[in-house]
Amino acid sequence: MNDQSNSNSKILGQVFDVRFHPGFDVIAPGLNTKTKAWEEFAGSLDLLVECWAIIEEFADQAYTPDESEAFIMSGAMNRYRGTVPRSWLKILNDLRRKTKGQKSGGVTRARIA
Repeated sequence: MNDQSNSNSKILGQVFDVRFHPGFDVIAPGLNTKTKAWEEFAGSLDLLVECWAIIEEFADQAYTPDESEAFIMSGAMNRYRGTVPRSWLKILNDLRRKTKGQKSGGVTRARIA
């Protein structure tokens, strides 16, 4: 993530205000957590808490649509160090493709359910 370079641009802490405990719907747009995989995923709260920790740690960094969401998701997944539902990786890879302008994404290393 780059340091804030424009005083008119938003920063991560403004977009994702952890005082209001943003949910996955805000952090990972398009993520469907109303699936069997998410119902069976015991680590959803832990993963969300890791998202909040990333946001707090990098709150003063410039916000870039899609790139910032991917950064939060990736960082949280790495800190969680557990199995995540496939839909998490799908959204993460979609966000990464958007930021790189690619039509097909790369492989993300993670254990998936």
